[in-house]
Amino acid sequence: MSRIILKILSILGLSFLTVVLFVFGQIPLIEGKHLLNKYIDTEFAENYSPEKFEQIKIGMKLDQVIDLIGEPLYTGNGYKDTLNRNYYYTGDGKLLHKTKDNGQKGYDDFAWYRSTIEVNSENIVVNIDKGWSHD
Repeated sequence: MSRIILKILSILGLSFLTVVLFVFGQIPLIEGKHLLNKYIDTEFAENYSPEKFEQIKIGMKLDQVIDLIGEPLYTGNGYKDTLNRNYYYTGDGKLLHKTKDNGQKGYDDFAWYRSTIEVNSENIVVNIDKGWSHD
């Protein structure tokens, strides 16, 4: 009789542990990198690639950057110096746009890769911001 009780408790314990591991196993995936496609939630400018972006250096002229990686997704004022311009070559929400276009609700939000340059009033690159954003 005690063996049957132990088997039942073992099955219940393992079932509970499986559910707990499944739930907590999802937490690292929230805003984490996708396991198979790390850029799954990153929107790229038309001619952008991370490899091309690596070739950009501080001191380059904006014309050189555009020749290398093309036009940005969008532009905006500089963060610290509002006379500067930021050129954003990647953006968040690629999955969100896809699900909205397909008429679906909800989506998984993953980390995205940001690639931004800051250009001064003389059209010279003064800052390069790149890396993973978990927001």
